[in-house]
Amino acid sequence: MVLFMEECGKNGSNQMSNPVPNPPTISAISPTSGPYSTLITLTGTGFNSSITGDSVKFNGVNAVIQQASPTQLQVLVPKGAGTGPVTVKVGNQTATGTVFTYTFTITVSTFAGSNGIGLVDGPALSASFSLPYGLTSDAKGNIYVSDTHNIRVISTSVIVSNLAGNGISGYVDGTNTGAEFYFPSGLSTDPKGNILVADQYGVRKLTTSGVVTTLAGIPYVFNAGPATPTNPINLGFFDGPALTQAEFYSPASAVSDAQGNIYVADTYNLRIRKISMDGNVTTIAGNGSPGHIDGSGNTSEFGMPTGIAIDGLGNLFVADETNNCIRKISPSGQVTTYAGTGVSGLKDGPANSAQFYNPFALMLDAQSNIYVVDRGNACIRMIANNGMVSTLAGNGTQGYIDGPGNMAEFYAINSIAEDPNGNFYVADSFNHRIRKITLQ
Repeated sequence: MVLFMEECGKNGSNQMSNPVPNPPTISAISPTSGPYSTLITLTGTGFNSSITGDSVKFNGVNAVIQQASPTQLQVLVPKGAGTGPVTVKVGNQTATGTVFTYTFTITVSTFAGSNGIGLVDGPALSASFSLPYGLTSDAKGNIYVSDTHNIRVISTSVIVSNLAGNGISGYVDGTNTGAEFYFPSGLSTDPKGNILVADQYGVRKLTTSGVVTTLAGIPYVFNAGPATPTNPINLGFFDGPALTQAEFYSPASAVSDAQGNIYVADTYNLRIRKISMDGNVTTIAGNGSPGHIDGSGNTSEFGMPTGIAIDGLGNLFVADETNNCIRKISPSGQVTTYAGTGVSGLKDGPANSAQFYNPFALMLDAQSNIYVVDRGNACIRMIANNGMVSTLAGNGTQGYIDGPGNMAEFYAINSIAEDPNGNFYVADSFNHRIRKITLQ
């Protein structure tokens, strides 16, 4: 009996020293909105009294815990969190609270370019540009700009130099000034750090050392008659081997997936094309007729596809300019309308009721928020990953004003890019400048 009681005592003491913790709960969040670094109090139960024993996220972004007790946590709102639910994780158990509304503190400044049009290298604010169009950045934070017939680079030391092109309109592969571009538009960066350039007749590749090669598309050829593999005509439409048969018609942008396949917004062909890793061009969406029809593959129609972006799941997002909306193409080729009503306007809110006016370029961040160059509204819009549309910068009037986001003015924005520190840059074409948008 004694032995039995001793064993029971041992078992009982083990159970008491290792109790199963109650799951955490969140009963209140105060305040429920605010900008970066706002101190938030979370009230509930089941929290760990050690700040290292709890994990708090705002809309999936990790927050810093300042103080902790079993019933209350004080945390700082993380930078760029966006609007979404607050969660607390203790051990393997998670509690979800109400939605926290993130208030961005947005500032627009001039990053590069001086008054007037030109092609002058040097310190960014004394350099000059001539209708800067496309933008992208590399892992180091260098910013690449398609500037009429050249590709320029703004280094991390904020110095502008010419990387490729000689100012002459042409279609010549080569190195640095030995290369020629006809009209380079959208830029993006592939998984190997090369720059993809959407040019008038196809897609070019530019290394960071300035070597230019053609990936797809037949250069300008003056031939009469219909386009065939043996009689190519520039600015046409033809699927097939990338360098011998494929034809494009003024593609505005191109983007690569993680495997190296390239997707192209073939603007005036009203189609989305794919350049596979084996060098073959196919059409994945659009039938060449202008319209606004969702559906699979070539049953779908676009008004004018310009910007294109891709998420980590292989979904493509397309700025359909003349349809005033953002379209989505699933990996299986199904086209749907992701945001916008098709009616031009400037209206924030849920994606399916929001309004855009000639959306032109797109960019996705690491949290799958989509940033839209809403060119007709002279604004930068954001489609959060929860489907809510907001205006980040621009007041709807064309002009040139730096300052708080809602007071800033742009004039013909054509592209947007993000650096590794979360700053955004836009090519403000008619102001001949690169503008910087800081979000906190």
